[in-house]
Amino acid sequence: MKCWMIRDRITNLYSTAGSSPYFKKRGKVFYRHSDLRTHLSYFNKYRYKDRKNPYENCDIIEFDMKEVSSKDVFQELGLMIL
Repeated sequence: MKCWMIRDRITNLYSTAGSSPYFKKRGKVFYRHSDLRTHLSYFNKYRYKDRKNPYENCDIIEFDMKEVSSKDVFQELGLMIL
């Protein structure tokens, strides 16, 4: 399964997305490529001339998620099933 994030090249922080995104260590994860495209097209289509594009110095980072192990939830927490 793939997912995507938007990262600032200068600060290496990730976008929080939304209509006025800011950047922090943990940002928005897009689980569908179409959601990422929709978000980016918003700024391309609706941004105002007096506003700077928040993604001017950004890259799209693609992650590949895979299952590496499996543990029983209750055993991991040390709980018993009643």
